[in-house]
Amino acid sequence: SFKPELPVKTRWKASIGSSGNYVMFPLLFDELVCGASVKGRVACLALDTGKERWTLDLKAPLSAGVGSDGKRLLVVTQDSELIAIEPDDKVAFRAQISGEILAPPRGLPGTIVVRSTDGRVQGLDGETGKRKWSYQRQLPALTIRSQAGVLIDRDRVYAGWPGVKFTALTLEKGTALWEVTVATPKGSTELERISDIISEPVINGE
Repeated sequence: SFKPELPVKTRWKASIGSSGNYVMFPLLFDELVCGASVKGRVACLALDTGKERWTLDLKAPLSAGVGSDGKRLLVVTQDSELIAIEPDDKVAFRAQISGEILAPPRGLPGTIVVRSTDGRVQGLDGETGKRKWSYQRQLPALTIRSQAGVLIDRDRVYAGWPGVKFTALTLEKGTALWEVTVATPKGSTELERISDIISEPVINGE
């Protein structure tokens, strides 16, 4: 049985559009809630009222978004094009990147980090989208299709991988600092041994 301890009421709700076969994450950006649809619509709503502040039609189907580098909103098209959007709904730049991107781009001013489904994490220039560095891991024979991205904390990038590996990289150069195994895959077949990290990391204190 479930006994609610706190009454919860819906203050507002809004639809930005369908996500199709992808997962489109909402993003809190200053006092706005920003989201995107698979058809390429990006919109930001007032956090307190849900009233639409602006909307932008990118006229390209999206596979990932909405992310941010703290300065701009970031989405990725199904053709692997990174689009950076200013807070006032103007496109800052577009940049072609390699690999299929399902997770929202993350970053800090100066560096944008994207993760692709082929086992790569790439660091891009925050003003042009040009690649600064790339880190790649060899993936197991079978993996789960996942929208898991990366966590950026200060000068580090954290990522969990198929095969239950967890890695810390430097934000500036993508250098691997350390790696740990967080579980032991078991089973006699590749299918039974699938053991992938499919959630994003979370910082809990230290």
